Amino acid sequence: MLHNDKFINHKGAVIHYVVAGLGSPVILVHGFCEDHSVWLKWAAPLAEHRKLILPDLPGFGRSQLPGSSMQMSDYAEAVRAVAEAEGVASAPFLGHSMGGYTVLQLAQQHPERVNGLGLFHSSALEDDEQKKTDRQRVADFVRQNGKEPFVAELIPKLFSKTYLEKHKEKVREWTARCTEFSTAEGIIAASLAMRARNDTTQVLRQARYPVLFIIGKEDLAVLPERVLPQTHLPDCAVIELLDHVAHMGMMEAPEPCLKAVQQWLSLCDLKNQVG
Repeated sequence: MLHNDKFINHKGAVIHYVVAGLGSPVILVHGFCEDHSVWLKWAAPLAEHRKLILPDLPGFGRSQLPGSSMQMSDYAEAVRAVAEAEGVASAPFLGHSMGGYTVLQLAQQHPERVNGLGLFHSSALEDDEQKKTDRQRVADFVRQNGKEPFVAELIPKLFSKTYLEKHKEKVREWTARCTEFSTAEGIIAASLAMRARNDTTQVLRQARYPVLFIIGKEDLAVLPERVLPQTHLPDCAVIELLDHVAHMGMMEAPEPCLKAVQQWLSLCDLKNQVG
């Protein structure tokens, strides 16, 4: 997919993002230990009719951290700044995993900027106590041991066993890329920000735009049993429940995920036309 690299200065940090395609905008936000490239191959068909805006979250890819201590609101403000730089007043926002937490926070802080919300293996619930403990352990481990052993252990766990067995080389390549574009400081800051984030289910209850839920039945990072009850909260929802898929639907089941996103975007367009 042909794309342009762009940079802005946000709170003293350089934020990198990619723009591809022409048409009405949609902003895709990657997850933890990823960068914008997680979307590039999968989202190429969307760029035929849409302007895709793909930011690198602070501390990942080519984006710098504005400070060592981050909250989800800081990641949301970085994404808002990218949208503003592109002259986007309002758009659908799609977030994978941590990217979903980010766009939920953005919708809470700037509801006027969001006319569609997509949760791609993500959740509006805050972490339970075990998960909060795990987040702290991640931060402590990376401080002591660096990013490489953590990323090497994390990434394979995000895929289903079936996919891992069939695509060992792809997972190995993706793990190497995630290691390259994740910084230790970025991992630590993001882990602690996710640990401290608040419940944002009120955003779903108040949504007057279509909300997309893509859920992997084998997802161990964002458990389907925690997400499914949330699908009833918005007035309008598109729900894609994927068999034999864990946390990386854009790689594990690209076609069903693409169709679900296209359906969601069509509903967003219709809603915006009706007003």
